[in-house]
Amino acid sequence: MNRREPISKGYVNFPINDPSYEHTAEGGMLVKLYVINDKWDDPDSFEICCGSDVHDVLSEIMVGSDRITPPQFTENSDSFDIDQYSLQEQYYPDINNENIKDSSRFLSIPLLAAIVLGNTGWSGYNSGSYWKCSYDDLTDDGKALYNSIQTLYGKHASLHLLTFLDT
Repeated sequence: MNRREPISKGYVNFPINDPSYEHTAEGGMLVKLYVINDKWDDPDSFEICCGSDVHDVLSEIMVGSDRITPPQFTENSDSFDIDQYSLQEQYYPDINNENIKDSSRFLSIPLLAAIVLGNTGWSGYNSGSYWKCSYDDLTDDGKALYNSIQTLYGKHASLHLLTFLDT
């Protein structure tokens, strides 16, 4: 393992050498591609029968999604209760349910696919938030894979790039 080392593998261009990011040396980061079926009951959906969905397990801290941006808390927004919103709950609906005592609490929503696209020992922080991956941060091979996955699952599936922090 190369935790805390500024090296990476996979199809993500982590901004390891970008001086605008502080390397916090917390452990590292990884990027997953989630494919979500947006229209389960549509006849053009990818799924024909049961068994075509998978679940991922939350094992690290989710710091971002390229598709869902949480509201930003500022000193002037005293009416906004930051505890009312959880980005993680969008993908892991039971994560904050303390009544669930087993590992099912950490299961994702149903997915068509979950793929690790890249990982690094680097952990980047800038202007009050951690770095998060977007499509433009993928390598050429990463973009080709992303585009192929979009073609495979069709117009009724959305692709989400999730960034996680290994602490």
